[in-house]
Amino acid sequence: MWLFASLLAIEVVLSVTSSDFNVSPLSRSRRQVMRDPSHRWSTSGPISYYFDGIEPAAQKKIREAFQFWEEHTCLRFRENGQGWPKIRLYPGGKCASDMGMQRGAGIQNMSLGDGCENFGTATHEIAHTLGFHHEHMRYDRDDYLDFDWNNIIASAKKGNFEKQTPLTSENYGVPYDYGSVMHYNAAAFYRDPNKDTIFAKDRLHQETMGQRIKPSFFDVLLMNAHYGCLGEMTVFAS
Repeated sequence: MWLFASLLAIEVVLSVTSSDFNVSPLSRSRRQVMRDPSHRWSTSGPISYYFDGIEPAAQKKIREAFQFWEEHTCLRFRENGQGWPKIRLYPGGKCASDMGMQRGAGIQNMSLGDGCENFGTATHEIAHTLGFHHEHMRYDRDDYLDFDWNNIIASAKKGNFEKQTPLTSENYGVPYDYGSVMHYNAAAFYRDPNKDTIFAKDRLHQETMGQRIKPSFFDVLLMNAHYGCLGEMTVFAS
């Protein structure tokens, strides 16, 4: 487990603006960072991806999202590269991605449908592909959040709100982050659109949750801890 006090010495600054991104239901289970090392991508060569039916304007934003993670980690990506498995990006009906590297798979999918083809959402889905789970599913979330379970649609409760355990996820000592690009917004998966589903115990952060501008400082810190890249973190600004 990383001691966060030692990480504070890294001089990295990222300011994040909140947004009102409305999260659509996703089909797969998410945790924080997957503990299982078999789902971790290699840092010894580029990760291959290719576009399948995505419009050129959207491709530009998605390339920028891959570039963000490449510039701020030790991970490398190559469009139409030779590495396996390959990430197929296609305009599906939702924002969704396979979780972590799928061993034995030739192709793994990332759906970026209407409303998903923007920089922030692309960085979110790429992070899932790299092994990140949703922030609000951390095993320590009860210290930071309350939920209106009666207002959350039943089909979303397990796959998108299930609290994880230290056996299934790893936080590397990185603090809970309301401003994470991996956090749902306050009204995610609502039954009644006039009521929120997620409540920050620190009410000052109620509108912070769900931003899809870009990954936060702590998102970048966690990614580097997960892939052993802490020594390569760079200074970057909003």
